[in-house]
Amino acid sequence: MICNICKNEFEIIDGLKYCPYCGTNIEETIESNGEQIKENYNNEEKKETIYDINNKNKYDTLPMPVITDKQINKYKKEKKFKLLKKSKVIITILTIFFLISIGGFGYIFLVGRPVDEGKIKEDIINKTITLPKGTKFDIKEGYIKSLSIKERNTKKKEKDDIKVEITLNNGIIEVNTLLLLQYVYTGNNVWKINDKVQLYGNTVVKPLVGMDENQILNEVKKTNILIFNISKSLSDNDVKKLEIISRKPDFNNFKEEVLVDTNIDSGIISSSGKIKVNLIFEDELWKIVSIEKNSDEDFKLVLSPSFSEDKIIEIIKKDTQNQMVTHPDIFGGKGFYINDTFTKSINIENKDFNPQNQNLNVTAKRQNLSGELKSVLSTDYVFKLYFNNIELLKKSKTTVDSINVNEISKDFVTSTIEGAEIEGNNLFFWYYNKHKITTEESKTFKTNKISSPKGLRNIKYVYGSIAYNDGKDLKTINLIAFYYLVYDNSKGYYWKLDRIIGEDSPNYKMYIS
Repeated sequence: MICNICKNEFEIIDGLKYCPYCGTNIEETIESNGEQIKENYNNEEKKETIYDINNKNKYDTLPMPVITDKQINKYKKEKKFKLLKKSKVIITILTIFFLISIGGFGYIFLVGRPVDEGKIKEDIINKTITLPKGTKFDIKEGYIKSLSIKERNTKKKEKDDIKVEITLNNGIIEVNTLLLLQYVYTGNNVWKINDKVQLYGNTVVKPLVGMDENQILNEVKKTNILIFNISKSLSDNDVKKLEIISRKPDFNNFKEEVLVDTNIDSGIISSSGKIKVNLIFEDELWKIVSIEKNSDEDFKLVLSPSFSEDKIIEIIKKDTQNQMVTHPDIFGGKGFYINDTFTKSINIENKDFNPQNQNLNVTAKRQNLSGELKSVLSTDYVFKLYFNNIELLKKSKTTVDSINVNEISKDFVTSTIEGAEIEGNNLFFWYYNKHKITTEESKTFKTNKISSPKGLRNIKYVYGSIAYNDGKDLKTINLIAFYYLVYDNSKGYYWKLDRIIGEDSPNYKMYIS
């Protein structure tokens, strides 16, 4: 460095503030007036010897002032401040350059990439896409769970082809796919999406919920279930209950198991149990793949709790019982005729249902009132029971449980002996005596007893007496009136007077014990 005052050349030493030759402050501007420098120099060095500067030699030096620590620290601070000022200028320049670069890059980006993910999301809302198997999916607000641009091919101011990776969720299904979108430039920095939104590549459709309960039940109703070799339609009116009681979804494996509580009651037979419905999610839809009994304990056949005996009584009534039956107490144990037209009631006893062959075994008790003969008849029946039908398979021979014959009243005897002849003596001669009972005489009849031979309750011996006038005196005569049961199609069995024998008849004693 060359001092502006003394013109001597010297090297700058760190911390040096004054010229080593003339003592001038070297940090002052080098354009300072030489005379002012000299004056300052003279004032600071009053106590020193004044030299003739103009006559000094090149190697003459002045005494150096003492450099203090304070001056050194001040110099360092001033130096750092200068560096800081230089740094701020540099940072400002770099910031301006960075902003210019960002602006340029942003301009280039916006021009080269007309739409961003936010714009795409807005544009595809309310669009409808068709999934690979034909399911229509309406993209509504809130259905887009994730969206990112995977690939794009942009032709500035023409079109922008974009592949978007998207996850859609409408609460029913989740769709993971790529959408192929196209934007067309319409001018004035406006890009419009093409209405056609296409799927690209592999699409995964995953269920989020199972099949709707009503849909499950409707599908179940379209099927049949096998109950003891009976194929039973679950849509029939006698299916009284179909209720979902549990669901076991496994959506990750695209399947679900549903249990349906079922009751079938036709009023004839009944069956209850649980149906296991297996569903799979396939081709974007839930499908029922199988319906089966949940266990072997389900769907046992039983007689319906509401089973009415009238159902089988009606069948029995149609099976007319016009036949010969026997009983040891009547007609000597030989057969007598029974007509169902005289049956007054039918009761069912001893019901026994066999679910294996669906057979119902019953005993029907008939109350038959055929005129003067009342009987209780039993017949065993075997019926085949179906959910909607009862079939008569076979029946046994009718037996007589009990028999009752009406007694003969005095009035009946009185009305029937009027005009009848009393058998007297001399039976083997044409002139044997006989007497025809008059109306007045019949009114005098008195009953002593009525009896029937053993095993012949169809015969009645009526023992009694009447008073009659023989032309001279009023006499009383004992007699026996014989009555037999006779059948008539319209009246049934009725008592018919066969004969009357008087005590004078040789036959009278045969009937007196």
